[in-house]
Amino acid sequence: MAAFALLCLATCLLRASAQPYANPTTQMLPTGPKNAKAVQVNLGYVIDGKTITAAQVKAAPCTNATFGAPCLSTYNMQADRDEVLITYQLNATNGYTPPAGAKVKLSGCYSKFSGSGRPWRTAKTLVAKDKQCPWLIAKKLPAPTASPSAQVTWKLPEDLPMSSMFVRAYVMLLAANGTNNPVAYGNATTYFMVERINSRPQSLISATIGLCFVGPFLLTVLLLGEKLWIAKKQRH
Repeated sequence: MAAFALLCLATCLLRASAQPYANPTTQMLPTGPKNAKAVQVNLGYVIDGKTITAAQVKAAPCTNATFGAPCLSTYNMQADRDEVLITYQLNATNGYTPPAGAKVKLSGCYSKFSGSGRPWRTAKTLVAKDKQCPWLIAKKLPAPTASPSAQVTWKLPEDLPMSSMFVRAYVMLLAANGTNNPVAYGNATTYFMVERINSRPQSLISATIGLCFVGPFLLTVLLLGEKLWIAKKQRH
């Protein structure tokens, strides 16, 4: 019986070793000089119905130098309302050529400034464990070319937290073992600021402010009225 159990265990181990598991090293974020800046990502925005172009964003530098790039600091983007307009293309000064069959995946990423002190937003070189870019925007898009891609619109999801963000484009290639691995990527050079969704209607906010002023006044009137009524009752 023991020999049979050992035989079964050995068979299972051999079968498991034959499974086409992904090589973790092929899922690492590419770090080569060409691969790391292979794609140029341009961002525009629709904020409360108003379109802000990429050219306008580049004219609005961040007030906080830790961003290291222009950002949309003069506008308030709100989750579940506003949109990011994304185009991508090959970096003309890089000389990278996508391999045949490559596709593009777009992800929303937290800036280093916004991820500071937040382990749940930590960047990892192993893409499967990366927490800096957890927001999937689109996948299986056409490979980048010398001209800008068709525009991809990302409506900010309602559960997006308050943060500063950018967009990353991964060049993905299907491996023989069936996994999609990043072979190159590129980051947007502009950031945008996101505010939490405001689910409180303006009428409720106005009513609350009004009651804050009216409430103490009514309470004072009632107290004075009560004192006058007691004093009048005592005289009689």
